[in-house]
Amino acid sequence: MDLLALADFNLVARHGGFGRAARETGRPKATLSRRVAELEADLGLRLFERGARLLKLTQEGRALHERTGALLAEIDETAAALASGGDRPR
Repeated sequence: MDLLALADFNLVARHGGFGRAARETGRPKATLSRRVAELEADLGLRLFERGARLLKLTQEGRALHERTGALLAEIDETAAALASGGDRPR
């Protein structure tokens, strides 16, 4: 599983849409859309229900977001702590 695609999926899920996630993060909407589509293809399931003006997590998408969102946040916090010299390995 592509960790960057998973992170992009979580961004879109957290912000409630591709456009909002793109505006909030400064990432191209097309990139977010492509990565989420690649993740869906890799997993063999749909993560979002897409409508004309509606984007909603599927049951599988909701489960993936709930289980991986906290893990990705922890990875980011760990990287920030290491970069600031907080928890340097000995």
